[in-house]
Amino acid sequence: MSESKSISPSRRWSLRAKRIGTVVLLGGAGISAAACGAEAAADPVDADGIPVIVRSVGHLGRANYLSLSGDVEGLRTASVGFQVPGVVSSVGPSEGQAVEEGQVIASLDSVDYALNMEIADAQLERAQDEYDRAKQMFAERGIPENDFHKAGTGLRLAKAQAAMARKKLGDTRIVSPMSGVVARRGIEPGEQAGPGFPVFTIVQVNPIQVRIGVPESQIGEVAVGQTARIVVPSLKGRTFVGKLRVVGIAADPAARTFTAKAEVANPQGVLRPGMIAEVQVEGARRVDALTVPAEAVVRNASGVMQVFVFDSTDKRVYAKRVDVGAAYGQEVEIRSGLTATDLVVVGGQHRVREGSRVVARIDALPSAAAGAKSPR
Repeated sequence: MSESKSISPSRRWSLRAKRIGTVVLLGGAGISAAACGAEAAADPVDADGIPVIVRSVGHLGRANYLSLSGDVEGLRTASVGFQVPGVVSSVGPSEGQAVEEGQVIASLDSVDYALNMEIADAQLERAQDEYDRAKQMFAERGIPENDFHKAGTGLRLAKAQAAMARKKLGDTRIVSPMSGVVARRGIEPGEQAGPGFPVFTIVQVNPIQVRIGVPESQIGEVAVGQTARIVVPSLKGRTFVGKLRVVGIAADPAARTFTAKAEVANPQGVLRPGMIAEVQVEGARRVDALTVPAEAVVRNASGVMQVFVFDSTDKRVYAKRVDVGAAYGQEVEIRSGLTATDLVVVGGQHRVREGSRVVARIDALPSAAAGAKSPR
């Protein structure tokens, strides 16, 4: 009988299990060795860190801005109406339409006034003739001096009546006193108009002005000619630049605020009277502003603006939430979130995340970012 035939079934299962165990152990050892090799290959990268470029925070001497609120209003507003009574014969522009200085915007039926002017002209012609004859006769001593003076008085009266009739005929028309936009129209053709009642309101909107309330504690920092940055929320935060043209000398007794007015160019007419404005007025003092390159500011997954700051102790970077202000060339102002001694990541910032280990190369601060710190 052969050897294979003499091995019992239980013995054969034992030998097979040993062979399977050996294969599994060898396979596991191979996988472990491969993993160790991968870790060994990755270790140098983790040890060195992500290469980044860092730079110190810049400094810029700029004016101190006062945050104020204001209302947009017309630079000039004129309410006009007829000076004489009559029936309205025509009305020109509607509300919201532009008008030019000297443009006729409404008129009355002028037939009666034209006839009165003709009568006055005829009376003037007669008075002129009587005066000329009286003057000649007085020179020839044909009439007494008193009669000559009466003729002169009659001529002056006729001239005044003719001028009045001519003025009333002209007053049957309303002429725009300035270029602007019709804000209100209160008359229609066929209506009876009375003298002295405003029927049109015209507003000059280019340039336009912003009325600003300045608290008593800040009025000393505001002066005519200063720059005003105007942000209008209803126009999706669009910014306009103007100049202060008026600074009030008396405070409102109730609010204890002074009124300042900024003139703003408005060629497209997007600024309209009644809009609410947020105003930043350039104050007299100067402050030291912190700046970083615009590309150093990134947004996280929630859309929050942040800057990565390098910690030289543990060679890692950490995100700091920042409040970004105005732009100055390639730099942007950081209103809050950073300190003057921070080192910010200006290169490779999109490759790192909170706590990433990095290899930092420190760049020198550009002269433009150093800024002038001396006050005015």
